[in-house]
Amino acid sequence: MHTLKATRFILMFPVLVLIAPFSDADPAKRLNNLVTELLRMESFTPENGDEIRFTNPRTGWIYMALNAGDSDIPMDILLQEKAILKSDGQSAGPTETMRLLPEGEHRLTVRSKGKPKIKSFIVRTMPETHYVRFPQEPRFPELGEFSWSWLKKHVLSSVNTVVGFPEKSGEAIDEWTGSGRKFISYGSLPHDKDLTGTAAFKYWYKNPGFQDPRLSGLIADEFQGRQHPLYPAWIEGMRLLGEKVRGTGRAFYAYCGGPGMYSRPETRQLVRTVFDAGFYMAWERYHHEMPTLEEAETFMDGLLGKEMAQWRAAFPGCEKHIVLVLGIFATGPDLDVQPEVNYKVWMDRQMQYLATHPLFDGLFGIHWWYSGAASEELLRWESALYRHYCIEGETERLSSRYGWTYMLPHIQNPDFFHELEGWQPEPASADSIKAGYLERYAQIQNRYWHRGSYPDEPAGNTYLWTKRQAERPNIISQQIKQLVPGNVYTVQLITADYQDIIHGRSEKKQHAVSLVVDDAETIPQGRYYSIPVSGSSSHPQLPFENGPAWFNHHRVMFKATGETARLVVSDWAFPNNPGGEIGQELMYNYVQLQPYYVE
Repeated sequence: MHTLKATRFILMFPVLVLIAPFSDADPAKRLNNLVTELLRMESFTPENGDEIRFTNPRTGWIYMALNAGDSDIPMDILLQEKAILKSDGQSAGPTETMRLLPEGEHRLTVRSKGKPKIKSFIVRTMPETHYVRFPQEPRFPELGEFSWSWLKKHVLSSVNTVVGFPEKSGEAIDEWTGSGRKFISYGSLPHDKDLTGTAAFKYWYKNPGFQDPRLSGLIADEFQGRQHPLYPAWIEGMRLLGEKVRGTGRAFYAYCGGPGMYSRPETRQLVRTVFDAGFYMAWERYHHEMPTLEEAETFMDGLLGKEMAQWRAAFPGCEKHIVLVLGIFATGPDLDVQPEVNYKVWMDRQMQYLATHPLFDGLFGIHWWYSGAASEELLRWESALYRHYCIEGETERLSSRYGWTYMLPHIQNPDFFHELEGWQPEPASADSIKAGYLERYAQIQNRYWHRGSYPDEPAGNTYLWTKRQAERPNIISQQIKQLVPGNVYTVQLITADYQDIIHGRSEKKQHAVSLVVDDAETIPQGRYYSIPVSGSSSHPQLPFENGPAWFNHHRVMFKATGETARLVVSDWAFPNNPGGEIGQELMYNYVQLQPYYVE
């Protein structure tokens, strides 16, 4: 045997056998909790028939990337006689693939018609990364159009599992699963009054996730952490399902919320049945923002770290069968409850926590719920975070590369919590502008507080009130600070009809409002005005009997031309035309100005 001195590969005539690792002195390189680099080869020249070996340390996803550099010789890498990576000798940059592989040694074969000089070949472990759901459009069209072609271009390159509706997905399933990745069906739990274990099994097993040979299973919404009279039937149905599909490569993913899954007898039995079947718990951990970074870190440690410690104590090794479900529903405002906080940084901090906290070492998968309440920007950012932490194995925050911070520094008092402090009001009459407070207003406005508990600090209950006049508009303005010239930003605002809100009237309408950024370059395609959005709930202290509360969302996108600009809000739609009913009373809050993620 002749040994070529290079990182993790040896030459044995007449065939090049590449092994990772090939000795105890050259172990696989752990990058973070989610990624281990099993093999890295640089500047090598394989021949047709050469073999590459690597060892997968656990059953799970493997990421491979081939970069042929300037080589003009086509080359394929085969797994079990099937080409999984192709270099055509013409295209620049790396080609990638992801495969769910069993624990143990795996052999790849090189197929080429010459001796290509390869720049690099990398093999890494990675977690299961979910996109949820397809097909799915956002809350309103101005937030994006999530077609399959758009997703392939902007989101799916760092995803290995799509959750969705197979009956509506058409040829996308063939294309996706043909690349070696997974499509799982979205479903539910049976709730028949006299449900039996056999009936529960049949309910799940008839789902396309287990009937369509292209699909890899079903994710069902959702088990709660409290005792329930149907748990015995669900547990027995899960046991029967596990027996039926064992060895098929298909799995059940059980959405669950609340801490009770590890603390109550029936829920513990359900979890053990899921794990014994080789299935997965999709554990929901939805993090709304907190007013300060210190409070946010404490909140995250409690919601993630302390809870995971309880799971691992109750179910040793459970991390290998948990998909951590985080929240990307942040356009309502939903989880993005604090307009002075950058939600993209908050997403980043959650991902960094999973990638670095010891309790999440070996976590099977990550899942962001869900595209229907996200925006195109948040979905692209989700994909970037997947690549950063789940493929590249980074430990430092991605948002730091952009200079982003948790607290947004650009404007003051965006929720009017401190009444008009920081704002310059220009009332149209003596009593046409004032600050106000309304109990439970944040709740009906779609601000999502954890488990329905609302803080004493009334974030979102405060607002600005105006009454439209015929002679001239009511205007408030403020200087925008700490902009980076050339960078893109968005500023958004939520309005409501004051009389509709206080009288519980559910009336869908558009509000005549102007939102302008002076001394900056407006980007028209990123702007929308007066988009009606309904609230999801009411409250006994603020009831809506004939339907939901209605709000308007407004947004301007702009490119900074200097370090400062000026934000101007008016209750006239146009400079010389009110555009709306004289005497209408409007409520304003949630003025959020933040950097926009540009790929």
